[in-house]
Formats: sequence, structure tokens, C-alpha cells
Amino acid sequence: MTSSLSSSTATPLKKQFKKLDSPEFKSLFTPELDFLAKLFNKNGFEIRIAGGAVRDLILGKVADDIDFATTATPKQMIAMFEKEEIRMINNKGERHGTITCRINDKENFEITTLRFDVETDGRHAEVQFTTDWMLDAQRRDLTINSIFYGRIAKDAESHDADILKAIQSNSAGLASISGERMWLELKKIMMGNHVDSLMRVMNDLNLTVHIFTGFIDELNFDELSHVWKSCKDLNPLPMTLISAMFNSLEQLSTLHARIKMSKDELQLGQFILQHRIDPVFQKTRLQQNGPTYDANASGESKKDMKKMKLENNFLNDDATLHAENTENKILSEGKILSDKQVGDDLAEPKKSAMLIKCEDLLVEEPSNLLKAKSRILELLKYFNLRDALKQFGDWTPPKFPVSGVRLIEVGVPKGPQFSRELSRLKEIWKQSRFTKTEEELLQCVKIKKKIAE
Repeated sequence: MTSSLSSSTATPLKKQFKKLDSPEFKSLFTPELDFLAKLFNKNGFEIRIAGGAVRDLILGKVADDIDFATTATPKQMIAMFEKEEIRMINNKGERHGTITCRINDKENFEITTLRFDVETDGRHAEVQFTTDWMLDAQRRDLTINSIFYGRIAKDAESHDADILKAIQSNSAGLASISGERMWLELKKIMMGNHVDSLMRVMNDLNLTVHIFTGFIDELNFDELSHVWKSCKDLNPLPMTLISAMFNSLEQLSTLHARIKMSKDELQLGQFILQHRIDPVFQKTRLQQNGPTYDANASGESKKDMKKMKLENNFLNDDATLHAENTENKILSEGKILSDKQVGDDLAEPKKSAMLIKCEDLLVEEPSNLLKAKSRILELLKYFNLRDALKQFGDWTPPKFPVSGVRLIEVGVPKGPQFSRELSRLKEIWKQSRFTKTEEELLQCVKIKKKIAE
């Protein structure tokens, strides 16, 4: 397939072009896009793919979010589309040079005129339209350019010295960039190549101080390097890797105040920080992967982590006690548990301690089970526990057999006693490895009532 549409990259210091002729690039050319490209060419305008889609194509990925840049001004695009009776939508972007058209009532295309900044305060800019591709490239944040460069480089150290120098000399400008934008770009770094090396380079260039304000000297780049190298092929979420740099929940909260991460991202970070010093995860990681995370060196302690658990409602007191008892048995008897080692009610002999821990964490989570399971899977990626990741990923938690209605029917009064009894029954059910039936659990309620009387 041939078309006038092209994809190119450029840096402010040296003009560079890379021709794309890959299957991923060719797959973009729907009849609608081909028509659009020919229309611009017929009217004497250039149109190119821009932004993140170029990065994806260079990496051999199919771009699913495509932006376009053109030498045509907004007025010229409007006149061209009106002449061809092409529908235009969302005219709010016209002032900034962006026109969105819809071809054949099937596909929308967002196209922005080349421009350069006349005046900017870091977030908003007064722009002037141009037909010079280099001028448009130069208006973009040098830091962002360096991030794109790091994400596609084959060699972790193949950074242009002049570019690095230019980035460092302009690093103070990041102070005026919004926290949300920094967070977006930081997550992109975590999904790219050479994560550990790139973060160290950014730190050397005084860039990270504008993101991790208040604890820049405490960032744990060694842990980030260990985690990223061990699990990068498992596609961990950005927050999973970012958590590796933190030594406390306080640091995570400080970052959250700066960049306003989503609720799910915050909860995942909290979850990993809470559980990465867990004896079961630590022991299994040590057995499978060598050196483990040094909680004492970072100032974390079991007392601190138990407090974190209670503050964030991940485990209640009974569940914490059960987990600690299970851990003690695991650590004293070894990795594999048998029926006799954890009780006669354990239905699955020789289930690994890691799987038992993951199952317990999931059934203890009171919120959305899918999100809870996702957090646990990310924790397993963090520790590079591949066997457990596969087995737990295939596990579906059973439904607790006793309803609140049944508890009331057998005489458990509403209020604090009801909550305590429900929690106690869930703990009994969990210790049976989810095998006790409703009848068996209700018998436990009756026994407790008789003893109380």
C-alpha cells in the first residue's frame, strides 16, 4: 500500500528521519485514512502521524491512539473539509489549531496545525502557526523528548551528550509543569526500555527532584533495578515499579499530594509497600531469586507494617493473627504445607505457602474482588514469583456459604456481636481452606452461644 502519509521523528539539535514500512504501520491505512492522506496531498498540504503513535510504531506495536500534524492551518482545513462535504466535530480545539473530522461516518481524525510558542507559562501557551516541522518539534518539552528517546533506544547508555546537557540546563522549567503531566510521563517511562538506567540518568540531571519533592535523597534505585530486571517481561503496571523506589507509605502519600494519582494506583502502591516485607513473600523470593528486599535498611518494621494494614483496612485483627500463625508454621516447617502441618481441615495437601497466603489475602479483601486479585498479582510480579502468579491467576475464590440473613435466623443479634461472629466464621472457613459448609459453620455459632451462656 502506498500513501502520502508519513511518520517521522526529529530532535531540535539534529534532523533525523526513520522510514517506517512495517506491517504495523501499513495496518493503519483504513480506506478512511487513505482517503484523508490523499485529500491533503491533493490540496498541497503535508500530514504526518505525530506523538506517541510514532513511538509505538518504532517499537513494533500497533498504535491505537493516533494524532496527526499538518502544514494546513485550521481555516484551510475547514475550507477543504467543507468543500468535500466532510463532517467536522468538536470545534473547541480550533483555537489551538486542532480540527477533528469524521470520514465516511466511520472514523474520526484529530489533526493539529504545526505551531510554535510565542509565550508560555509552562501549562498554557500562546502559539503561532507554521509550516516548519522543526519549529514544531522544538516547542516540545526537552524532558519529554528525552523520555521518548530513552524508551526506544537499544542501548541503555546511548544518550546524546548535547541533548543531556540541554535537558539539565532547562531542568528548572519542570517546576512549572503540572503534577498530573509529570505523573503521565513517569508512567510512560515505567512501560519502556532501560527503566532503571533512565531513572538514574534523570536523577543525575536534577529532573527527579521536581517529581519526588521532599525525599529525593531516599529513593531506592537499587530496589527498582532489581524488581524491573526480574519482572519486566511480566508487564508490571507502572505503579508496581514506582513502588520499588519508596521506603515508606509517607513517601507515597507525599508523591500523591504532588501528582494526584488515581485511587486504584494509590491503593496498589499502598498494598505493595504493606506486603513486601511479609515473611512468606520474602522467604519465597529468597529461595527463587536470591537477595531480597532489606526492610530494616529502609526503616520499615513489622510493627510499622501492621499499623499500615489496620489504617488501610486490608486486614482485620483476626486475619492478621491467622496470617502470622500460618507464617510461623511455614517458616519453621518449610515451603510446602501438608494437612497435618496446618490442621486436619486443610483440604488441599501440599499447597504452597505462597498460594495459601495469596488466597487468604484475596478473601480478606472486602472490596471489589477483581481489583483485589489484580493487586495481589502485581505483588507476585514484584517478587518475580512466576509459579504462584500462574497458579493464583487461575484460582477463583469460593463464595462464603453463610449469609447475614442465616446468622440472624439462628439467633445472632444485629450490632457488634453480629460483626464479630461473622468475622470469626469467615476465619474458621478460611482455616478450613474454604471447605466448611453452611451447616458446619452454623454449628460453630451454636457452640459459641452455649459457651457464652
